[in-house]
Amino acid sequence: MNTNELLQKLNATTGISFSIPKEDMENPEVHAKLEELLSSANNGTDRDFYFQQFLLGQLTDEEVEGGRLRFHLEKNANRVLFLIAFKSPFDEMSLSVLSSLETGNDIIVEMDKHHIVVIRQYRSHQSEEDIYNAAASIVDALGTEAMQAVRVSYDKMSSEFRELSLSYKHAEVALHLGVTFKNGKRIHSYHDLGLEKLLYRISLDDAKEYLDENLPSFDFSSLDNEMRSTIKILFNNQLNIADTAKELYIHRNTLIYRLDKFQKLTGLDLRNFDDAIICKVAMILAEYTK
Repeated sequence: MNTNELLQKLNATTGISFSIPKEDMENPEVHAKLEELLSSANNGTDRDFYFQQFLLGQLTDEEVEGGRLRFHLEKNANRVLFLIAFKSPFDEMSLSVLSSLETGNDIIVEMDKHHIVVIRQYRSHQSEEDIYNAAASIVDALGTEAMQAVRVSYDKMSSEFRELSLSYKHAEVALHLGVTFKNGKRIHSYHDLGLEKLLYRISLDDAKEYLDENLPSFDFSSLDNEMRSTIKILFNNQLNIADTAKELYIHRNTLIYRLDKFQKLTGLDLRNFDDAIICKVAMILAEYTK
């Protein structure tokens, strides 16, 4: 079967039109990939293949709508897309656990050996807390029943089927930024990554320039865990000295001593809002450039 015949067969099987550059029509690697795609479609994974291509943004509007109708999917419904990242390749037990968590209208899509998407449909609008708890239940179940360490990222609830492709992109960004900037967490919401999301869009050169201008001779990796924890809790408490000292279980004077020490190292007084902003941005960019 030549490349043209493979393209026609794929279109007849999946309803998806593939476009191959003329110079690649005789490429053996392209031919082999098309055969692999056709084999997957013929082996009962047609629905999975459709969702993989849809979520990756590889389909036209007509193909998206055609697949939706073909698989009898509601156009308007409350859905949340969860992207699950596995530390090691997932197995059948992992899929079984996810199936046991289904609420009746879940769609489970295997994106690759380390990533699974769960699209959950709800009858009514869900709060941010409800969505977070659903993500937490996925992390807990896979950890305790399948012995799999995972991270879960998600976007806001979507009300239209076409929006799921954008939700997947947002979940990918949330996962990447969560790993980069919030490494200790297992659950990442795209809309919780305010400043990190903004700063991630700047170039590495601009990030390095900002660090060179504001902290030319300081390396955040030199901070010990005690100082890191102090800064984090201070930011979480909106720079309130009393609340921060209370949460750290230290005397107010001890906290001030630590802040004075940090000021001597960096020239930044974290009790000052402008300096605190510079520090917050610099800490994020330092992780980004690393």
